[in-house]
Amino acid sequence: MKLLLENWREYLNESYYHITRSENVPLIMKGGLIPSKPDDMQDVEGIYLFKSVIDAEDALMNWLGDRFGEEEKLTLLKVDPRGVGEVDNSAAGYEVVSTSKIDPQFVSVEQEDI
Repeated sequence: MKLLLENWREYLNESYYHITRSENVPLIMKGGLIPSKPDDMQDVEGIYLFKSVIDAEDALMNWLGDRFGEEEKLTLLKVDPRGVGEVDNSAAGYEVVSTSKIDPQFVSVEQEDI
């Protein structure tokens, strides 16, 4: 039971998703995702992760898309939940916020040029 409690995310077989500028991908794949606070937000410092691809796409078509230029190339990253430490679930229902770094071995490119 203790092992299950320590590794529960592995058994859920779920992934998280993160949208970033394509130019950031090489650095992320080398150093991982680092918590930060978006310049235009007063929210929690963290790594904002969507709970599904559909949630990420919906955000990009709405409020998140407004943060990027129309011609800006973006990449959808897939994040293995085993690499996500403590999360803040007080965010909107479609996202979680990781308050700690996510190492690069838990991050992969899901889709380029979204």
